[in-house]
Amino acid sequence: MGLKSLPDFRLTLGDDDLTAVVRDRLKTLTVTDNSGEESDTLEIVIDDRDNAVESPPRGRVLSVSMGYRDDGLFYLGKFTVDEVEPEGPPDIITIRAKAADMREGLKVQRTRAFRNTTIGAIVSRIADENGLQPAVATELASRVVTHRDQANESDLHFLTRLGREHGAVAAPKDGKLVFAPTATGLSVSGQALTGVTLDRADLTRWRAVQADRDEHGKVRARWRDTGAGRTKFAEAGSGDPVKTLRNLYPNEAAAKAAAEAELTRLKGAENGVELTMDGRADIVAQTPITVTGLRAELSGAWIVETAVHTQDYESSGFTTVLTGRRKAS
Repeated sequence: MGLKSLPDFRLTLGDDDLTAVVRDRLKTLTVTDNSGEESDTLEIVIDDRDNAVESPPRGRVLSVSMGYRDDGLFYLGKFTVDEVEPEGPPDIITIRAKAADMREGLKVQRTRAFRNTTIGAIVSRIADENGLQPAVATELASRVVTHRDQANESDLHFLTRLGREHGAVAAPKDGKLVFAPTATGLSVSGQALTGVTLDRADLTRWRAVQADRDEHGKVRARWRDTGAGRTKFAEAGSGDPVKTLRNLYPNEAAAKAAAEAELTRLKGAENGVELTMDGRADIVAQTPITVTGLRAELSGAWIVETAVHTQDYESSGFTTVLTGRRKAS
């Protein structure tokens, strides 16, 4: 990436720009962008040497952008203040906030059933109930759901479980309830996300996490053949051990899709990577990355699962740490 200019940021509280006020006191600014059920988070540590810092009230919304002074800033989202923690010595205030789109309603446990519907209709209903806009990938929206129970679980947990069956991720992002393919590098519209290539020279640290490649062999899913009057199996993968999904699917195509999605998830979980680099606020969760110049276990195509962007004005400058899993072939 070459030499970078000075790290920079923008912080607003509602309509008030706090950047100039905070700049002289900022110790660290960290944004964690997650893929899926876990909320994106913001943490700000401020020097409170003269006890003159006015703490933001819980429930107020902070907007954050990060980047470099000469290269521009990248908007990273809105966050609702959740915790304000003064401590010392030395006197500091730590402000923690969660993604503003993580509505309380999404975390309320509900019991209900969805019958003879589609993924698109389910996501639209839950989005509307929580004041969000539905954003469902075209390839997933029309998939039929004959019967799914939401039993004493939150909307987000239910959608995460539904997504796992269909190789998708569910998450509230920027006022939308997103339901999109995972480990494929596709956006909600089904278009490919802009990929990033990272060479050895772009990285300051790397680490591979590997599990036993033979741990997952075949996945089976049951479906009901109404013509034959019996239950059949659709399969993905080969070899042992065999995992059988609990749900009964309406047809062979749905069962096959569920088996393939679960096999992809299991295989992806076998291999992980952690990459540290100079700050790259442009890289977010679900971004496809290609790593070059490292060992085979680390090189190749990955999908970012978590991106942690930290500006540390006392020691390490601006860093980004990515964790990812293998991109589905």
